[in-house]
Amino acid sequence: NLKMDFDLDAQRTPVVAWIHFKTTGAGFPMFLLEPRLTSSTLDGFAVATAFATASKDTQTYMAQLKKDPTLVHYNFPNAGKNERNLTGLKNAREIVKWAYNDASIGTVSTVYTMDDQYVVAILIAKREEGTASVDDVRTEVTGKVKNEIKAEQIIAKLSKLTGDFAKIATDYGTQALTGTAPDVTFSSTAIGSVGYDPIACGKAFGLKPGKRTTAFKGETGVVMVELVKIQPAPEVADYNQQKTQKETQRSGSDDYLVDEATKKLADIVDERYKFF
Repeated sequence: NLKMDFDLDAQRTPVVAWIHFKTTGAGFPMFLLEPRLTSSTLDGFAVATAFATASKDTQTYMAQLKKDPTLVHYNFPNAGKNERNLTGLKNAREIVKWAYNDASIGTVSTVYTMDDQYVVAILIAKREEGTASVDDVRTEVTGKVKNEIKAEQIIAKLSKLTGDFAKIATDYGTQALTGTAPDVTFSSTAIGSVGYDPIACGKAFGLKPGKRTTAFKGETGVVMVELVKIQPAPEVADYNQQKTQKETQRSGSDDYLVDEATKKLADIVDERYKFF
């Protein structure tokens, strides 16, 4: 698996973002301008206003982006109607509401001021609710297929290696990691440096001490698990504490479940996103 993290310094980086959304559907790119070190806040707002004024549609919007090579451009696909935060933007609810309530394809927004950022959005696409087209999910599906193929290749390579985990890791190469994870319980969903991987946790509890799994695809990579030992849980003489805990959990969700059942039976369409 390949993981990439991006970090933008809002105090130093002049950024213009192109943001592509999906509404259930809409998609729109967004222009994001952060104040430059050499400019005042008013200068930044003036630049954003000029950008919005000059951008009449998608074509002119993109033309304005190309004029300034310092502008960075983001895509936000699949933005749902209840989104509140967008990549690089917090409290972006007003922009999402604009996309769902006021914008049509090719509409350019006015300037939104968010702390030290100025945002201009343009709606470039809408999708109807239902089964997505291949093009809509191509990037996501491509990534998953690549990971499946990588996992098959790694599993095939590991199947030819023998010895303890330290030897297998050495023979495999620098990308292999080994470690011991204590205190893994029956309710655990993560294992040590492997991280979140309920599949690996479940397989561990299906082993006997000293036995190991074959290589398998987990949540974040290919994993092999060996059970070192089992520490039996202490006997519980009184389950009143667990009973009270479960009752509290269930009662806390009752109101939500009743609301959801009422909406389903009454065929209620939730349109709160238009106002909040």
